[in-house]
Formats: sequence, C-alpha cells, structure tokens
Amino acid sequence: MASLICCGPPRNSTNMTDVIVNVNETGPENFDFLVGEWSVHNRLLNSRLSNSTEWSEFSARLYGYTKFLGGNLNIENFEGERNGQHFHGSSIRVYNPEKREWVIYWVDSNNHEVLPQVIGIFKDGVGEFYGEDIINDEKLKLRFIWKDISEDHAVWEQAYFDENSKGWEINWIMTFDRTK
Repeated sequence: MASLICCGPPRNSTNMTDVIVNVNETGPENFDFLVGEWSVHNRLLNSRLSNSTEWSEFSARLYGYTKFLGGNLNIENFEGERNGQHFHGSSIRVYNPEKREWVIYWVDSNNHEVLPQVIGIFKDGVGEFYGEDIINDEKLKLRFIWKDISEDHAVWEQAYFDENSKGWEINWIMTFDRTK
C-alpha cells in the first residue's frame, strides 16, 4: 500500500491536513506539497562537467503554487538573488493523465523563454524527470529528482550526464523548507 504525505492546505483553507498527497504513484496531485511559501537554499556547482568541487550558495523563495485544468497544470513563483542579480522564475508542470507522466517547463527573467525541460513520473516517493539541455552549444542529457518530500521539507536536484565518466553529475541542489 502506498504511503501518503500530508501537504499544504487547499485554497481557502489554513489546515495543513486538509489535503493528502500521494507521491508514491504518479498523479495530478504529486506537486501539491508545494502549496504555501518556502525558503529555498540553493547550492550550484560553479563549473559543470569539469570535475569541479566548488559550489556557490544563495537563498530564494518559492510561493504562489496554483493549479489549473482540473489539477493537470500547476505553476509556482521562484525568486532569489544570485551574484547580486535579482531574478524571477516559474515552473510550469503539465500532467498527462493518459500517459500518467509529467512534463516540466521553466521560464525565468534571465532567458525569457519557456524551455521544455524534462518528462517523468513519481514512484516510491521520488520524482524522476529526464530531458535534454543545451550548454555552450552542446546537447546534454538532463535529470531532475524530487526526493525527501514531507509536509515541511523537500529536496530537488539537477544533474547532467557526463559522457566521459558515464555517470550523472549533480550540479544544482535546492533544499526547500516551508515558511507558511
């Protein structure tokens, strides 16, 4: 039997136990844990796919999680400051009930484009999403992982596949802690 995790309140409610989210099976409620406001600690690898061990850290916040299309589409706001530059971004997630999978897009104030990033599912409490990204005119395999999800905490990781080592290099880790 799949375990259930309590998440943030639905619209017009302040009771954290009003919604139950199942992150063990893929479904339109998978990201409902993001309801509310979150403090986000970011660790970003300074140089990707170059055996770097130096990380930069910065704070951000996530807020305004909203669902549309019967819960099959959700958007949230992300804002922070990195290297003295303030930025805003949004994840746009679309759930396809026929395929039972998510497609996640990203747009921010740095690139002003909606980028088709990753496609994936939740299984056994972990969300795994795969796609491609282009860095320095090179197409790279990309992976997002959502894990350690609870009522007040979650972790997101981004990694690129290193063709030389034949393994995934984690290059961005976000630790989410609920503030409201």
